[in-house]
Amino acid sequence: SVRYEDGGMTPVVFAADPLAADWPVRSGVAATAAPTFGDNGVLRRDLPQYPQGHGWFSTLENYGGPLGGVGQPGGTLPANAVGAMESRPFILGTGYLGVMIDCGASGAETYAAVTDAGTGVELARLQPFPGYPLQERIWDLTAFTGREVRLHLVDADTLAGHWLAVDRIREIDGPSGVGIGPGAPPAVIGELKAAPNPFNGGTRISFVLGQSGAVGVQVFDLAGRRMWQSGTRPLAAGRHEVPWNGTDTRGRALPSGVYLYRVNLNGDSVANGGVIIVK
Repeated sequence: SVRYEDGGMTPVVFAADPLAADWPVRSGVAATAAPTFGDNGVLRRDLPQYPQGHGWFSTLENYGGPLGGVGQPGGTLPANAVGAMESRPFILGTGYLGVMIDCGASGAETYAAVTDAGTGVELARLQPFPGYPLQERIWDLTAFTGREVRLHLVDADTLAGHWLAVDRIREIDGPSGVGIGPGAPPAVIGELKAAPNPFNGGTRISFVLGQSGAVGVQVFDLAGRRMWQSGTRPLAAGRHEVPWNGTDTRGRALPSGVYLYRVNLNGDSVANGGVIIVK
């Protein structure tokens, strides 16, 4: 935005805080640097987060955008940076929230929480799964429907590699993940699973598309390194499956362990899951 000082003679560019109205309470370096601007390709190379829009919350990244005056492209916060944000009070409607969330490593001190707006008592906690990209989790809060609550985003972990990332938080009409309200995006994928899981030799990643489009599947290790990807091909709406034999892009068998897979539709990440290889 631009405002004029010196009697309207001097234009000054300034960036308004887009989080101030909905997230008025913040603490710690990791929160006061929020929001992170865009998808930090300098930092992440071929492992984008796929945020919705330009601003999101990260306790790892330190870039507020070209007008934000915070950090620089590819910049990171100190490994021991901590922070927390608290939302304004609101009434839980349907009792289901869709939260785009991930983290660097699982830990009890990195989470999202809901508290009672009046007493401050914690009602529920959501622990993220580690690894890129941001993935929407369906949070069942039906036990508190109609209650006035606050949301909290917390990274109190000082260990290296422990960070929290959160983007779009939306109210949805049930565990199917269908958004409600003006402009709510339609569900594009459902019934996601890998079977068998755990597996030794091969598995099949299946899903139901709500719309047609170009679909591809990628597999990552827990460090976020891409190990395998299918070809991208056009698929019609309906049920589909993609086989994976547990090898990397060069055909080498991967060791036992946990791997994360991502389904892309028309270049956007729309679903994520995990599989376990056992030998």
